[in-house]
Amino acid sequence: MGANFSAPFALLRPVEVDPLKYAEQYQNLANLAQLRQYRQQEMASQAQLMQENALKLENMRRDQQDQQILTQAYADANGDPEKMFELARGRGASIKGIDTTRKAFNDTASALAKTEGEQLDNRSKRHDLLNARLGPIEAETDPAKQEAAWNDAFQQAIQAKEITPEEAAEHPYPGVQGVKDYRNTLNTDKWVTAQATKQRAEAQEREASVAEEKLGIEKGEKQRKEIIAALGGASDQNEYDKILAEYGKTVPYSVLQPFAGKTPEQTRMLGMTSAEQQKALADVPEKNMTEAQLAWTAASDPDPQRRSNANDALKRLDQSKREARPVTTVTIPGLSAGSAAANQDLHGEDYLATLPASTAAQIRQIANGDVKLPPLGSRGVAAVLRDAVFHYDPTFNEQRAQLRKSFAGDKQIGNLNTAVVHLDQFADAAKALGTGTFRPGNAAFNALVTAFGGKAPTNFEGLKTAVAGEMAAALKGTATDVEIGHINAAIEAKNSPEQLQGYINEMMRILGAKMKTYQERFQQVAPGDTIWTPVLPSARAVFNKFGIDPMQSPSSTTGGGGGRGGSDINALRSKYKY
Repeated sequence: MGANFSAPFALLRPVEVDPLKYAEQYQNLANLAQLRQYRQQEMASQAQLMQENALKLENMRRDQQDQQILTQAYADANGDPEKMFELARGRGASIKGIDTTRKAFNDTASALAKTEGEQLDNRSKRHDLLNARLGPIEAETDPAKQEAAWNDAFQQAIQAKEITPEEAAEHPYPGVQGVKDYRNTLNTDKWVTAQATKQRAEAQEREASVAEEKLGIEKGEKQRKEIIAALGGASDQNEYDKILAEYGKTVPYSVLQPFAGKTPEQTRMLGMTSAEQQKALADVPEKNMTEAQLAWTAASDPDPQRRSNANDALKRLDQSKREARPVTTVTIPGLSAGSAAANQDLHGEDYLATLPASTAAQIRQIANGDVKLPPLGSRGVAAVLRDAVFHYDPTFNEQRAQLRKSFAGDKQIGNLNTAVVHLDQFADAAKALGTGTFRPGNAAFNALVTAFGGKAPTNFEGLKTAVAGEMAAALKGTATDVEIGHINAAIEAKNSPEQLQGYINEMMRILGAKMKTYQERFQQVAPGDTIWTPVLPSARAVFNKFGIDPMQSPSSTTGGGGGRGGSDINALRSKYKY
Protein backbone atom coordinates (compact mmCIF):
# COMPACT_ATOMS: atom_id res chain seq x y z
CA MET A 1 0.00 0.00 0.00
CA GLY A 2 1.52 3.31 -1.07
CA ALA A 3 2.03 6.28 1.25
CA ASN A 4 -0.48 9.12 1.17
CA PHE A 5 1.09 12.57 0.85
CA SER A 6 -2.05 14.45 -0.04
CA ALA A 7 -2.78 15.76 3.44
CA PRO A 8 0.59 17.48 4.15
CA PHE A 9 0.76 19.03 0.71
CA ALA A 10 -2.72 20.33 1.09
CA LEU A 11 -1.57 22.44 4.04
CA LEU A 12 1.13 24.26 2.01
CA ARG A 13 0.37 27.84 0.94
CA PRO A 14 2.37 30.24 -1.31
CA VAL A 15 4.43 32.83 0.57
CA GLU A 16 2.91 36.27 0.35
CA VAL A 17 5.32 39.26 0.14
CA ASP A 18 4.19 42.84 0.61
CA PRO A 19 6.48 45.07 -1.62
CA LEU A 20 5.56 48.19 0.35
CA LYS A 21 6.80 46.58 3.58
CA TYR A 22 10.40 46.46 2.25
CA ALA A 23 10.39 49.64 0.17
CA GLU A 24 12.17 51.67 2.88
CA GLN A 25 14.94 49.03 3.25
CA TYR A 26 15.45 48.95 -0.52
CA GLN A 27 15.72 52.75 -0.62
CA ASN A 28 18.26 52.73 2.23
CA LEU A 29 20.41 50.18 0.39
CA ALA A 30 20.27 52.30 -2.78
CA ASN A 31 21.27 55.41 -0.81
CA LEU A 32 24.20 53.56 0.77
CA ALA A 33 25.41 52.39 -2.66
CA GLN A 34 25.15 55.93 -4.03
CA LEU A 35 27.02 57.33 -0.99
CA ARG A 36 29.77 54.72 -1.44
CA GLN A 37 30.15 55.65 -5.11
CA TYR A 38 30.32 59.36 -4.18
CA ARG A 39 33.01 58.72 -1.57
CA GLN A 40 35.06 56.69 -4.03
CA GLN A 41 34.89 59.54 -6.53
CA GLU A 42 35.82 62.03 -3.80
CA MET A 43 38.85 59.88 -2.78
CA ALA A 44 39.99 59.66 -6.40
CA SER A 45 39.72 63.45 -6.76
CA GLN A 46 41.67 63.97 -3.55
CA ALA A 47 44.40 61.57 -4.72
CA GLN A 48 44.70 63.46 -8.00
CA LEU A 49 44.82 66.79 -6.15
CA MET A 50 47.59 65.43 -3.89
CA GLN A 51 49.63 64.44 -6.92
CA GLU A 52 49.16 67.88 -8.48
CA ASN A 53 50.18 69.57 -5.22
CA ALA A 54 53.21 67.29 -4.94
CA LEU A 55 54.26 68.30 -8.44
CA LYS A 56 53.84 71.99 -7.56
CA LEU A 57 55.89 71.56 -4.40
CA GLU A 58 58.65 69.77 -6.30
CA ASN A 59 58.74 72.57 -8.88
CA MET A 60 58.85 75.19 -6.11
CA ARG A 61 61.74 73.32 -4.47
CA ARG A 62 63.63 73.23 -7.76
CA ASP A 63 62.95 76.94 -8.37
CA GLN A 64 64.22 77.85 -4.89
CA GLN A 65 67.33 75.72 -5.40
CA ASP A 66 67.93 77.41 -8.77
CA GLN A 67 67.60 80.85 -7.15
CA GLN A 68 70.20 80.00 -4.50
CA ILE A 69 72.64 78.56 -7.05
CA LEU A 70 72.25 81.52 -9.43
CA THR A 71 72.63 84.10 -6.66
CA GLN A 72 75.88 82.56 -5.45
CA ALA A 73 77.11 82.08 -9.04
CA TYR A 74 76.43 85.77 -9.76
CA ALA A 75 78.57 86.83 -6.79
CA ASP A 76 81.36 84.38 -7.70
CA ALA A 77 81.34 85.59 -11.32
CA ASN A 78 81.71 89.24 -10.22
CA GLY A 79 78.51 90.17 -12.05
CA ASP A 80 79.49 88.67 -15.46
CA PRO A 81 76.29 86.93 -16.70
CA GLU A 82 78.08 84.49 -19.05
CA LYS A 83 80.41 83.31 -16.30
CA MET A 84 77.44 83.15 -13.95
CA PHE A 85 75.51 80.85 -16.32
CA GLU A 86 78.56 78.62 -16.76
CA LEU A 87 79.05 78.31 -12.99
CA ALA A 88 75.32 77.70 -12.41
CA ARG A 89 75.25 74.88 -14.99
CA GLY A 90 78.19 73.21 -13.30
CA ARG A 91 76.50 73.47 -9.89
CA GLY A 92 73.30 71.77 -11.01
CA ALA A 93 70.94 74.65 -11.84
CA SER A 94 68.08 73.59 -14.11
CA ILE A 95 67.82 74.64 -17.74
CA LYS A 96 64.53 76.39 -16.90
CA GLY A 97 66.14 78.47 -14.13
CA ILE A 98 69.08 79.49 -16.30
CA ASP A 99 66.88 80.32 -19.31
CA THR A 100 64.49 82.42 -17.16
CA THR A 101 67.39 84.45 -15.78
CA ARG A 102 68.97 84.84 -19.21
CA LYS A 103 65.63 86.06 -20.58
CA ALA A 104 65.45 88.73 -17.84
CA PHE A 105 68.91 90.01 -18.80
CA ASN A 106 68.05 89.89 -22.51
CA ASP A 107 64.76 91.76 -21.93
CA THR A 108 66.74 94.51 -20.22
CA ALA A 109 69.12 94.57 -23.17
CA SER A 110 66.18 94.71 -25.62
CA ALA A 111 64.76 97.75 -23.86
CA LEU A 112 68.19 99.37 -23.87
CA ALA A 113 68.68 98.54 -27.58
CA LYS A 114 66.19 101.29 -28.46
CA THR A 115 68.77 103.83 -27.29
CA GLU A 116 70.82 105.56 -29.98
CA GLY A 117 74.05 103.78 -30.87
CA GLU A 118 76.26 106.71 -29.81
CA GLN A 119 74.59 106.82 -26.38
CA LEU A 120 75.17 103.07 -25.92
CA ASP A 121 78.84 103.50 -26.77
CA ASN A 122 79.23 106.42 -24.31
CA ARG A 123 77.43 104.43 -21.60
CA SER A 124 79.81 101.50 -21.99
CA LYS A 125 82.92 103.74 -21.93
CA ARG A 126 81.74 105.63 -18.82
CA HIS A 127 81.12 102.41 -16.92
CA ASP A 128 84.53 101.01 -17.93
CA LEU A 129 86.27 104.14 -16.62
CA LEU A 130 84.27 104.14 -13.37
CA ASN A 131 84.91 100.42 -12.85
CA ALA A 132 88.64 101.01 -13.30
CA ARG A 133 88.60 103.76 -10.65
CA LEU A 134 86.75 101.54 -8.16
CA GLY A 135 88.98 98.47 -8.67
CA PRO A 136 91.72 99.48 -6.19
CA ILE A 137 89.08 100.65 -3.70
CA GLU A 138 87.53 97.20 -3.46
CA ALA A 139 90.86 95.81 -2.19
CA GLU A 140 90.87 98.25 0.76
CA THR A 141 89.45 96.48 3.85
CA ASP A 142 89.42 99.47 6.27
CA PRO A 143 85.88 100.94 5.97
CA ALA A 144 87.02 104.49 6.84
CA LYS A 145 89.84 104.50 4.29
CA GLN A 146 87.60 102.82 1.74
CA GLU A 147 84.88 105.47 2.18
CA ALA A 148 87.40 108.27 1.68
CA ALA A 149 88.77 106.57 -1.44
CA TRP A 150 85.21 106.02 -2.73
CA ASN A 151 84.28 109.70 -2.38
CA ASP A 152 87.58 110.76 -3.95
CA ALA A 153 87.05 108.43 -6.93
CA PHE A 154 83.61 109.88 -7.61
CA GLN A 155 84.95 113.44 -7.37
CA GLN A 156 87.62 112.55 -9.95
CA ALA A 157 84.93 111.01 -12.17
CA ILE A 158 82.91 114.26 -11.94
CA GLN A 159 85.95 116.37 -12.86
CA ALA A 160 86.68 114.08 -15.82
CA LYS A 161 83.01 114.46 -16.87
CA GLU A 162 82.49 110.71 -16.69
CA ILE A 163 79.40 111.26 -14.51
CA THR A 164 77.38 114.27 -13.39
CA PRO A 165 77.26 115.53 -9.77
CA GLU A 166 73.61 114.49 -9.63
CA GLU A 167 74.53 110.92 -10.63
CA ALA A 168 77.34 110.82 -8.06
CA ALA A 169 74.94 111.97 -5.34
CA GLU A 170 72.78 108.90 -6.03
CA HIS A 171 75.67 106.61 -5.05
CA PRO A 172 76.91 107.34 -1.49
CA TYR A 173 79.47 104.99 0.03
CA PRO A 174 77.63 101.63 0.44
CA GLY A 175 80.01 99.76 2.79
CA VAL A 176 82.66 97.10 2.10
CA GLN A 177 80.22 94.53 0.64
CA GLY A 178 78.32 97.28 -1.15
CA VAL A 179 81.48 98.28 -3.07
CA LYS A 180 81.81 94.71 -4.36
CA ASP A 181 78.10 94.60 -5.24
CA TYR A 182 78.33 97.94 -7.07
CA ARG A 183 81.26 96.73 -9.18
CA ASN A 184 79.32 93.53 -9.94
CA THR A 185 76.45 95.71 -11.12
CA LEU A 186 78.81 97.65 -13.42
CA ASN A 187 80.05 94.35 -14.91
CA THR A 188 76.45 93.21 -15.44
CA ASP A 189 75.57 96.53 -17.09
CA LYS A 190 78.60 96.18 -19.38
CA TRP A 191 77.28 92.79 -20.56
CA VAL A 192 73.73 94.15 -20.96
CA THR A 193 75.02 97.17 -22.94
CA ALA A 194 77.04 94.89 -25.23
CA GLN A 195 73.94 92.73 -25.82
CA ALA A 196 71.87 95.85 -26.52
CA THR A 197 74.44 97.05 -29.07
CA LYS A 198 74.37 93.64 -30.72
CA GLN A 199 70.56 93.53 -30.80
CA ARG A 200 70.45 97.06 -32.25
CA ALA A 201 72.81 96.04 -35.05
CA GLU A 202 70.77 92.88 -35.72
CA ALA A 203 67.55 94.91 -35.84
CA GLN A 204 69.07 97.33 -38.34
CA GLU A 205 70.23 94.38 -40.43
CA ARG A 206 66.73 92.86 -40.34
CA GLU A 207 65.15 96.17 -41.38
CA ALA A 208 67.54 96.38 -44.32
CA SER A 209 66.75 92.76 -45.23
CA VAL A 210 62.99 93.40 -45.07
CA ALA A 211 63.34 96.48 -47.27
CA GLU A 212 65.41 94.51 -49.76
CA GLU A 213 62.89 91.65 -49.71
CA LYS A 214 60.01 94.08 -50.27
CA LEU A 215 61.82 95.56 -53.25
CA GLY A 216 62.42 92.05 -54.58
CA ILE A 217 58.72 91.21 -54.23
CA GLU A 218 57.73 94.32 -56.14
CA LYS A 219 60.20 93.49 -58.92
CA GLY A 220 58.97 89.88 -58.95
CA GLU A 221 55.33 90.92 -59.25
CA LYS A 222 56.19 93.29 -62.11
CA GLN A 223 58.05 90.49 -63.91
CA ARG A 224 55.16 88.07 -63.29
CA LYS A 225 52.67 90.44 -64.91
CA GLU A 226 54.97 90.81 -67.93
CA ILE A 227 55.21 87.01 -68.31
CA ILE A 228 51.42 86.58 -67.98
CA ALA A 229 50.84 89.23 -70.64
CA ALA A 230 53.33 87.58 -73.04
CA LEU A 231 52.12 84.00 -72.52
CA GLY A 232 48.44 84.96 -72.39
CA GLY A 233 48.83 86.76 -75.73
CA ALA A 234 50.03 83.59 -77.52
CA SER A 235 47.82 82.61 -80.46
CA ASP A 236 48.15 78.85 -79.84
CA GLN A 237 49.89 76.28 -77.66
CA ASN A 238 53.00 76.07 -79.87
CA GLU A 239 53.63 79.80 -79.58
CA TYR A 240 52.96 79.61 -75.84
CA ASP A 241 55.63 76.90 -75.42
CA LYS A 242 58.17 78.88 -77.49
CA ILE A 243 57.65 82.04 -75.40
CA LEU A 244 57.99 80.00 -72.19
CA ALA A 245 61.21 78.41 -73.46
CA GLU A 246 62.63 81.83 -74.34
CA TYR A 247 61.91 83.11 -70.80
CA GLY A 248 63.62 80.00 -69.44
CA LYS A 249 66.98 81.32 -70.71
CA THR A 250 66.97 84.27 -68.29
CA VAL A 251 64.25 83.66 -65.67
CA PRO A 252 64.64 81.11 -62.82
CA TYR A 253 62.55 77.95 -63.09
CA SER A 254 60.83 78.68 -59.75
CA VAL A 255 59.29 81.81 -61.35
CA LEU A 256 58.16 79.98 -64.50
CA GLN A 257 56.93 76.80 -62.79
CA PRO A 258 53.31 78.06 -62.26
CA PHE A 259 52.99 78.56 -66.05
CA ALA A 260 54.36 75.17 -67.11
CA GLY A 261 51.71 72.87 -68.60
CA LYS A 262 49.13 75.64 -68.85
CA THR A 263 47.29 76.94 -71.89
CA PRO A 264 47.19 80.59 -73.06
CA GLU A 265 43.63 80.85 -71.80
CA GLN A 266 44.54 79.54 -68.33
CA THR A 267 47.45 81.95 -68.06
CA ARG A 268 45.25 84.87 -69.09
CA MET A 269 42.95 83.94 -66.17
CA LEU A 270 45.87 84.34 -63.74
CA GLY A 271 46.20 87.98 -64.71
CA MET A 272 42.49 88.80 -64.40
CA THR A 273 40.55 90.32 -61.54
CA SER A 274 37.65 88.37 -60.00
CA ALA A 275 35.09 90.24 -62.07
CA GLU A 276 37.08 89.59 -65.27
CA GLN A 277 37.40 85.89 -64.40
CA GLN A 278 33.64 85.67 -63.74
CA LYS A 279 32.86 87.21 -67.10
CA ALA A 280 35.33 84.92 -68.90
CA LEU A 281 33.99 81.77 -67.22
CA ALA A 282 30.38 82.63 -67.95
CA ASP A 283 30.88 81.57 -71.57
CA VAL A 284 32.84 78.33 -70.78
CA PRO A 285 30.74 75.11 -70.84
CA GLU A 286 30.91 73.37 -67.45
CA LYS A 287 32.01 70.07 -68.97
CA ASN A 288 35.15 71.71 -70.40
CA MET A 289 36.28 73.44 -67.17
CA THR A 290 39.65 72.74 -65.58
CA GLU A 291 39.95 71.99 -61.83
CA ALA A 292 40.97 75.60 -61.14
CA GLN A 293 37.96 76.90 -63.07
CA LEU A 294 35.65 74.51 -61.18
CA ALA A 295 37.04 75.71 -57.84
CA TRP A 296 36.47 79.36 -58.75
CA THR A 297 32.95 78.64 -60.04
CA ALA A 298 32.02 76.69 -56.87
CA ALA A 299 33.14 79.58 -54.67
CA SER A 300 32.28 82.73 -56.61
CA ASP A 301 29.77 82.14 -59.44
CA PRO A 302 26.55 84.15 -58.81
CA ASP A 303 24.43 81.38 -60.39
CA PRO A 304 23.44 78.89 -57.57
CA GLN A 305 22.94 76.05 -60.05
CA ARG A 306 26.41 76.53 -61.58
CA ARG A 307 27.95 76.62 -58.08
CA SER A 308 26.15 73.37 -57.17
CA ASN A 309 27.22 71.66 -60.40
CA ALA A 310 30.84 72.75 -59.88
CA ASN A 311 30.81 71.43 -56.27
CA ASP A 312 29.50 68.05 -57.46
CA ALA A 313 32.19 67.90 -60.15
CA LEU A 314 34.94 68.68 -57.59
CA LYS A 315 33.65 65.89 -55.31
CA ARG A 316 33.77 63.40 -58.16
CA LEU A 317 37.28 64.57 -59.02
CA ASP A 318 38.44 64.18 -55.39
CA GLN A 319 36.95 60.68 -55.23
CA SER A 320 38.77 59.60 -58.36
CA LYS A 321 42.04 60.99 -56.94
CA ARG A 322 41.59 59.06 -53.70
CA GLU A 323 40.87 55.84 -55.57
CA ALA A 324 44.03 56.35 -57.60
CA ARG A 325 46.28 56.73 -54.56
CA PRO A 326 48.47 53.77 -53.58
CA VAL A 327 47.47 52.09 -50.31
CA THR A 328 50.08 52.66 -47.57
CA THR A 329 49.95 50.86 -44.23
CA VAL A 330 51.76 52.49 -41.30
CA THR A 331 52.70 50.24 -38.37
CA ILE A 332 54.77 50.42 -35.20
CA PRO A 333 57.32 47.61 -34.88
CA GLY A 334 56.13 45.00 -32.39
CA LEU A 335 52.64 46.51 -32.01
CA SER A 336 49.39 45.75 -33.75
CA ALA A 337 45.71 45.77 -32.87
CA GLY A 338 45.25 43.20 -30.10
CA SER A 339 48.97 42.51 -29.69
CA ALA A 340 48.82 43.41 -25.99
CA ALA A 341 46.52 40.44 -25.39
CA ALA A 342 49.38 38.06 -26.11
CA ASN A 343 51.31 39.53 -23.14
CA GLN A 344 48.37 40.40 -20.92
CA ASP A 345 50.13 39.25 -17.73
CA LEU A 346 53.26 41.33 -18.34
CA HIS A 347 53.59 44.98 -17.33
CA GLY A 348 56.37 47.53 -16.78
CA GLU A 349 59.88 46.66 -18.00
CA ASP A 350 58.89 42.99 -18.34
CA TYR A 351 56.38 43.99 -21.02
CA LEU A 352 58.82 46.35 -22.78
CA ALA A 353 61.36 43.51 -22.92
CA THR A 354 59.04 41.74 -25.40
CA LEU A 355 59.10 44.74 -27.82
CA PRO A 356 61.76 46.13 -30.17
CA ALA A 357 64.05 48.66 -28.46
CA SER A 358 62.75 51.62 -30.49
CA THR A 359 59.11 50.84 -29.64
CA ALA A 360 59.95 50.29 -25.95
CA ALA A 361 61.75 53.65 -25.85
CA GLN A 362 58.73 55.40 -27.38
CA ILE A 363 56.34 53.91 -24.80
CA ARG A 364 58.75 54.77 -21.96
CA GLN A 365 59.00 58.39 -23.18
CA ILE A 366 55.20 58.80 -23.08
CA ALA A 367 54.92 57.20 -19.63
CA ASN A 368 57.70 59.46 -18.31
CA GLY A 369 56.02 62.64 -19.60
CA ASP A 370 58.59 63.39 -22.34
CA VAL A 371 56.06 62.83 -25.17
CA LYS A 372 52.30 63.47 -25.21
CA LEU A 373 49.94 60.49 -25.00
CA PRO A 374 47.77 60.09 -28.15
CA PRO A 375 44.34 61.53 -27.30
CA LEU A 376 41.34 59.41 -26.39
CA GLY A 377 39.46 58.42 -29.55
CA SER A 378 42.63 58.08 -31.65
CA ARG A 379 42.59 55.55 -34.45
CA GLY A 380 45.12 53.41 -36.24
CA VAL A 381 48.68 53.30 -34.93
CA ALA A 382 47.94 56.10 -32.42
CA ALA A 383 45.26 53.96 -30.76
CA VAL A 384 47.58 50.93 -30.69
CA LEU A 385 50.35 53.02 -29.11
CA ARG A 386 47.93 54.42 -26.51
CA ASP A 387 46.84 50.89 -25.58
CA ALA A 388 50.49 49.84 -25.24
CA VAL A 389 51.20 52.71 -22.81
CA PHE A 390 48.33 51.64 -20.53
CA HIS A 391 49.45 48.01 -20.82
CA TYR A 392 52.95 49.09 -19.72
CA ASP A 393 51.48 51.14 -16.85
CA PRO A 394 47.78 50.40 -16.05
CA THR A 395 47.79 53.28 -13.52
CA PHE A 396 49.06 55.88 -16.03
CA ASN A 397 47.72 59.43 -15.97
CA GLU A 398 49.10 62.78 -17.19
CA GLN A 399 49.72 64.19 -13.68
CA ARG A 400 51.84 61.18 -12.75
CA ALA A 401 53.73 61.40 -16.04
CA GLN A 402 54.64 65.04 -15.36
CA LEU A 403 55.74 64.13 -11.82
CA ARG A 404 58.02 61.44 -13.27
CA LYS A 405 59.41 63.95 -15.75
CA SER A 406 60.16 66.41 -12.95
CA PHE A 407 62.13 63.80 -11.00
CA ALA A 408 63.90 62.39 -14.07
CA GLY A 409 65.11 65.91 -14.93
CA ASP A 410 67.31 65.94 -11.81
CA LYS A 411 70.88 66.23 -13.10
CA GLN A 412 72.21 64.11 -10.23
CA ILE A 413 70.18 61.08 -11.38
CA GLY A 414 71.82 61.37 -14.81
CA ASN A 415 75.26 61.59 -13.19
CA LEU A 416 74.61 58.44 -11.15
CA ASN A 417 73.48 56.43 -14.19
CA THR A 418 76.46 57.64 -16.24
CA ALA A 419 78.83 56.72 -13.42
CA VAL A 420 77.43 53.18 -13.24
CA VAL A 421 78.00 52.60 -16.96
CA HIS A 422 81.48 54.15 -16.91
CA LEU A 423 82.56 52.24 -13.80
CA ASP A 424 81.52 49.01 -15.51
CA GLN A 425 83.85 49.87 -18.39
CA PHE A 426 86.60 50.73 -15.89
CA ALA A 427 86.07 47.37 -14.13
CA ASP A 428 86.49 45.52 -17.44
CA ALA A 429 89.64 47.54 -18.11
CA ALA A 430 91.01 46.71 -14.64
CA LYS A 431 90.36 43.05 -15.27
CA ALA A 432 92.13 43.26 -18.63
CA LEU A 433 95.06 45.05 -16.98
CA GLY A 434 95.32 42.21 -14.47
CA THR A 435 95.53 39.60 -17.23
CA GLY A 436 97.89 41.67 -19.38
CA THR A 437 95.44 41.98 -22.29
CA PHE A 438 94.65 45.70 -21.97
CA ARG A 439 95.94 47.05 -25.30
CA PRO A 440 94.53 48.32 -28.63
CA GLY A 441 92.22 45.72 -30.13
CA ASN A 442 91.11 44.39 -26.76
CA ALA A 443 87.34 44.77 -26.17
CA ALA A 444 87.77 46.63 -22.86
CA PHE A 445 90.37 48.98 -24.39
CA ASN A 446 88.18 49.71 -27.42
CA ALA A 447 85.13 50.35 -25.19
CA LEU A 448 86.99 53.04 -23.23
CA VAL A 449 88.31 54.71 -26.37
CA THR A 450 84.78 54.73 -27.85
CA ALA A 451 83.30 56.26 -24.66
CA PHE A 452 86.05 58.76 -23.81
CA GLY A 453 87.97 59.34 -27.05
CA GLY A 454 91.42 60.85 -26.56
CA LYS A 455 90.80 61.19 -22.80
CA ALA A 456 90.50 57.43 -22.27
CA PRO A 457 92.88 56.05 -19.60
CA THR A 458 95.50 53.67 -21.02
CA ASN A 459 97.36 52.53 -17.88
CA PHE A 460 96.73 51.64 -14.22
CA GLU A 461 97.41 55.14 -12.83
CA GLY A 462 95.15 56.75 -15.44
CA LEU A 463 92.43 54.22 -14.63
CA LYS A 464 92.56 55.07 -10.88
CA THR A 465 92.26 58.78 -11.70
CA ALA A 466 89.28 58.10 -13.99
CA VAL A 467 87.47 56.03 -11.30
CA ALA A 468 88.01 58.79 -8.72
CA GLY A 469 86.70 61.42 -11.15
CA GLU A 470 83.53 59.43 -11.90
CA MET A 471 82.73 58.96 -8.20
CA ALA A 472 83.34 62.65 -7.48
CA ALA A 473 80.96 63.66 -10.30
CA ALA A 474 78.32 61.13 -9.22
CA LEU A 475 78.33 62.03 -5.51
CA LYS A 476 78.98 65.79 -5.77
CA GLY A 477 76.18 67.64 -4.01
CA THR A 478 75.17 64.59 -1.91
CA ALA A 479 78.45 63.44 -0.34
CA THR A 480 80.66 66.01 1.39
CA ASP A 481 84.01 67.10 -0.01
CA VAL A 482 85.68 65.29 2.90
CA GLU A 483 83.88 62.04 2.02
CA ILE A 484 84.84 62.36 -1.62
CA GLY A 485 88.42 63.09 -0.57
CA HIS A 486 88.48 59.88 1.47
CA ILE A 487 87.17 57.89 -1.50
CA ASN A 488 89.88 59.36 -3.73
CA ALA A 489 92.52 58.47 -1.13
CA ALA A 490 91.20 54.92 -0.89
CA ILE A 491 91.35 54.55 -4.68
CA GLU A 492 94.87 55.96 -4.76
CA ALA A 493 95.90 53.32 -2.17
CA LYS A 494 94.99 50.42 -4.48
CA ASN A 495 98.20 48.79 -5.67
CA SER A 496 96.88 46.32 -8.22
CA PRO A 497 94.16 46.07 -10.89
CA GLU A 498 92.50 43.34 -8.81
CA GLN A 499 92.20 45.61 -5.76
CA LEU A 500 90.83 48.41 -7.94
CA GLN A 501 88.31 46.05 -9.53
CA GLY A 502 87.11 45.00 -6.06
CA TYR A 503 86.80 48.62 -4.98
CA ILE A 504 84.73 49.37 -8.09
CA ASN A 505 82.37 46.57 -7.06
CA GLU A 506 81.87 48.34 -3.71
CA MET A 507 81.30 51.68 -5.43
CA MET A 508 78.60 50.06 -7.60
CA ARG A 509 76.71 49.20 -4.44
CA ILE A 510 77.09 52.74 -3.08
CA LEU A 511 75.68 54.17 -6.34
CA GLY A 512 72.79 51.70 -6.24
CA ALA A 513 72.00 52.70 -2.66
CA LYS A 514 72.03 56.38 -3.63
CA MET A 515 69.59 55.67 -6.48
CA LYS A 516 67.33 53.95 -3.97
CA THR A 517 67.05 57.20 -1.99
CA TYR A 518 65.67 58.91 -5.12
CA GLN A 519 63.17 56.05 -5.51
CA GLU A 520 62.06 56.54 -1.88
CA ARG A 521 61.67 60.31 -2.40
CA PHE A 522 59.53 59.65 -5.46
CA GLN A 523 57.35 57.12 -3.60
CA GLN A 524 56.63 59.77 -0.94
CA VAL A 525 54.97 62.04 -3.51
CA ALA A 526 53.61 59.28 -5.81
CA PRO A 527 52.66 56.33 -3.57
CA GLY A 528 51.68 53.24 -5.50
CA ASP A 529 53.69 54.07 -8.63
CA THR A 530 55.58 50.84 -9.30
CA ILE A 531 56.71 51.76 -12.80
CA TRP A 532 59.04 54.76 -12.47
CA THR A 533 62.62 54.10 -11.45
CA PRO A 534 65.71 56.35 -11.39
CA VAL A 535 67.73 53.47 -12.88
CA LEU A 536 67.96 53.77 -16.68
CA PRO A 537 68.03 50.56 -18.82
CA SER A 538 71.77 50.83 -19.53
CA ALA A 539 72.59 51.16 -15.81
CA ARG A 540 70.14 48.36 -14.92
CA ALA A 541 71.99 46.03 -17.30
CA VAL A 542 75.23 46.84 -15.46
CA PHE A 543 73.67 46.22 -12.04
CA ASN A 544 72.34 42.87 -13.30
CA LYS A 545 75.85 42.00 -14.48
CA PHE A 546 77.20 42.72 -10.98
CA GLY A 547 74.34 40.87 -9.30
CA ILE A 548 73.00 44.03 -7.64
CA ASP A 549 69.37 45.09 -7.24
CA PRO A 550 69.65 48.83 -6.44
CA MET A 551 66.04 49.01 -5.27
CA GLN A 552 66.66 46.41 -2.51
CA SER A 553 68.60 46.90 0.75
CA PRO A 554 70.79 43.78 1.21
CA SER A 555 71.69 42.81 4.75
CA SER A 556 75.32 42.08 3.91
CA THR A 557 77.80 42.96 1.17
CA THR A 558 80.55 41.26 -0.72
CA GLY A 559 83.39 42.48 -2.83
CA GLY A 560 87.04 43.35 -2.77
CA GLY A 561 86.86 46.81 -1.28
CA GLY A 562 88.83 46.11 1.89
CA GLY A 563 91.91 47.97 3.01
CA ARG A 564 92.25 51.68 3.64
CA GLY A 565 89.03 53.56 2.97
CA GLY A 566 86.73 50.71 4.12
CA SER A 567 85.36 52.84 6.94
CA ASP A 568 84.49 55.58 4.46
CA ILE A 569 82.53 53.11 2.36
CA ASN A 570 80.65 51.96 5.46
CA ALA A 571 79.87 55.61 6.27
CA LEU A 572 78.44 56.14 2.80
CA ARG A 573 76.43 52.91 3.06
CA SER A 574 74.90 54.15 6.30
CA LYS A 575 74.22 57.57 4.77
CA TYR A 576 72.35 56.08 1.80
CA LYS A 577 70.54 53.37 3.83
CA TYR A 578 72.61 50.72 2.16
